[in-house]
Amino acid sequence: MIIDYDPLPKPIAANAKAMNYTHVEEDMVPESDRSNTKYSGFYLVLKTLELSRDFRLIQEEPTQAEYQGDSLVPR
Repeated sequence: MIIDYDPLPKPIAANAKAMNYTHVEEDMVPESDRSNTKYSGFYLVLKTLELSRDFRLIQEEPTQAEYQGDSLVPR
């Protein structure tokens, strides 16, 4: 997952985007919602406590894909 913004000094939660965004979106968001003109994507919201307890930082930047707006595009 990608935390794609600089968080506040002591955030209680963080927005995250799955590195395999397209596949996760297809699994989690119904086609009827994705095709709606008002739909603009989704984020996962993780509590900071859970993020620090249950995840570990692997790297600062993705290496296998380039983050561009609302999607990850293979290089």
